[in-house]
Amino acid sequence: MKRCGSYVVLVMLGIVALSSFSFALEEKIENGVIVHDSSNVKLINSFVEDVVALLPPEMVKTLEPHLDILTKEANFTVRDDYWRRKVIPLNDFKGRLESIPIRDGAVLARQLGENVKPIFETALRPNGSDVMGDGLKKNLKEALTGWKNGKHVINYTGYKDQSLEVVLGTLYGFAKYNKSTLYPDLVITTADLWSAVWKHGGGETPMVTKSIIRKPADINFRKGAAPAPAYRK
Repeated sequence: MKRCGSYVVLVMLGIVALSSFSFALEEKIENGVIVHDSSNVKLINSFVEDVVALLPPEMVKTLEPHLDILTKEANFTVRDDYWRRKVIPLNDFKGRLESIPIRDGAVLARQLGENVKPIFETALRPNGSDVMGDGLKKNLKEALTGWKNGKHVINYTGYKDQSLEVVLGTLYGFAKYNKSTLYPDLVITTADLWSAVWKHGGGETPMVTKSIIRKPADINFRKGAAPAPAYRK
């Protein structure tokens, strides 16, 4: 019986693990707006969920079986040695993205995920001299914590067939932006960037217009009970 009980626990854990990456399969919609609750422990998980919701339908279909790979590769820790290795230059980033194949969903998910870190590093550079990288490190740490606890409204008017170079130009221009309110713009630009990767590989990019509200998690404190995060129905 003990062995059987262990098997049941393992099965349940497997179900939970799979369901945590099913965000592209189900969407909570209120008054025509997609509602995403920030119940994920890490901001990057929420970021990936928001970006994937804005991608071309066929791209989403290709990525869906591999969302665990995408999310795992996307998560990163803030480095301490930005003084040694700087943010990737635009042309190098463009070449890296152009080399991503789109037909193998697992490879596509892995390589898109690997590029989330340079996307954040590029967008969160300070607007000015930062020789030792302290400003970038500070901005990254503040974004990974502050953005997670905020409410964000993302109005996506659709990918308009911009080239990778044009979208990257927007990304690199974020150095001049207020970092505390940059999350919606970064989601939109990343959706454009990944859509441009899809187009460059020969994929179809029909117009997708959506609005998303990213809500902070609701924590309910009940007397005598542990805090219980809200979950999506």
